[in-house]
Amino acid sequence: MDKKARDIIGLPVITFDRGVKVADVHDLIIDPEMRQVLALVMDEKAMFHSARAIPFGRISAIGSDAVIIPDGKAVIDVDRDKVLKRLYNNQTVRGLRVLTDDGRKLGEVSDMLIDDKTGEIKGYHVSIGRMLSMGQGTKWLPADSVLNMGQRVMYVPASVADDFEAQPGGIAGALDQAGGKLRVAGAKANTRLEELGEQAKVSGSKLNEQLGQLGEQVREAVPQRTAQMVVGKTAHKTVTAPDDTVIVSEGDTITQDNVDAAKQTGRLPQLVMSAGVGPAQQGAGNLGGQATQSLSDMRTEARDLWGQITNRYEQVVGQTDDKMMERRIKHALGRPATRVILDGDDNIILNTGDIITNRAIDAARQAGVLDVLVDSVYTERPKLTLEDLKAPRTGEASLESELASGASTQETTSSQATKG
Repeated sequence: MDKKARDIIGLPVITFDRGVKVADVHDLIIDPEMRQVLALVMDEKAMFHSARAIPFGRISAIGSDAVIIPDGKAVIDVDRDKVLKRLYNNQTVRGLRVLTDDGRKLGEVSDMLIDDKTGEIKGYHVSIGRMLSMGQGTKWLPADSVLNMGQRVMYVPASVADDFEAQPGGIAGALDQAGGKLRVAGAKANTRLEELGEQAKVSGSKLNEQLGQLGEQVREAVPQRTAQMVVGKTAHKTVTAPDDTVIVSEGDTITQDNVDAAKQTGRLPQLVMSAGVGPAQQGAGNLGGQATQSLSDMRTEARDLWGQITNRYEQVVGQTDDKMMERRIKHALGRPATRVILDGDDNIILNTGDIITNRAIDAARQAGVLDVLVDSVYTERPKLTLEDLKAPRTGEASLESELASGASTQETTSSQATKG
C-alpha cells in the first residue's frame, strides 16, 4: 500500500518480539538517484552519539498507527553505514522548488508517496502556492518525470507544466466531482468517467451490447484455458466426431491437434471429460485443482522473487552489522561497564565498574545481551591530577635531578678548597 511521507513520520516504532516502543520515526533517508527510501530515522545525530535508523529491508510492517520491526537489533547507527551516512541530512524533499528544464517554476514539493513494502518513491505532491492551492489544490508529479534532484531544486521536463494545468484539484476539483455525482441519476443514466484517458458511456442497449461482448469473451477464454490444461493428458475415453471419426483414442496422449479437431466438431467438452474421466471420476475437480494450483504457483513465484531481493539486501546489511559489532566489541574490551549486566536468570555477568573481558563478552553473547553490554561502555576520559600521574620518585634526567646534582658538586668543591 502506498503511504504519504508525512503519515509515516511521527509513528511509534514497536518491536515484535517484546512489544516495546523503541522510538518515534523522525525523518527519512532517501536515495534520489534510485528513487528509494533507504531507512527510517529515529534519533537525530547529537554531539556524543550517532543518529539511529532502521533500514527499510528490516521493517516488518508500516501500519496506520505504528511501524513494526522484528526486534531491537533492526536499529543501527547511521554513522556505521557508509551509504546512509552519506545520504543522511544531505537530501531533503519537502520544500524543493520544482522547475522545468526551460526555467519555469511550477511550485514546491509538499509531500511524497511511498510504497510501504519496498520503499519505492511513487511520486510527489507539488503545491503551487497558498491561494492557488486552495482553489486548485496540489498537483501530482510521478517520480519518473523527475530529470534531476538537487538539494534545493527538482527539475522536470517542460511538458509537465501542461500536465499540471490539466489536473483538477482543490475547491474546483471538489465541485467538479460533486457535479459529476449529481449528474448520475434517473432515466439519464449516462455517466461520464474520465480515468487514465479512458471514457465509458453505459446506457440502454449499449449496456446489453457490452454484456454480450463480455459473455463472448468469457466463452472464448474458457475453452482456450481449458484446452491448455488438457494438452499432454491421457485420454481415458475415446472421443469421436459427429460423423464417428475418431478424434482421440482411449489411452492416447492428447495433443493440440486433437484439441483443434474437437473445437471444429463441437466435441471439446467431451475431450475435456475424457482427459479427466478416470476411475475416480474427478474431471471437474481436477480442472478446478489445476486452476487453483496455477494461481498458487504464480503467487509463490512472486513471493520467491521478492524474497530473493529482500534476502540479498538483508544479507548485505547482516554482514555489515557483524563487522560493526566486532568493532564495538574491540572498543569495549578493557573498559569499565556503566551498568549491571544480567543474563536471562538474573545472574550478574558484570557489575558497575567491572572491566569488560573476553569472558564477559562470551557470556553476554550466550545470554543474548551482547548489545546491552557494548552499549554500556564507559568512554569518558579519566580525570586525573598531576600528582596522580607522577611516579613515586623524580626521574634521573629531570631538571630537578640536574639542579640537585649541580648543588652537590659545588658543595664538594667548596669543601675541598677549604681543606686545602
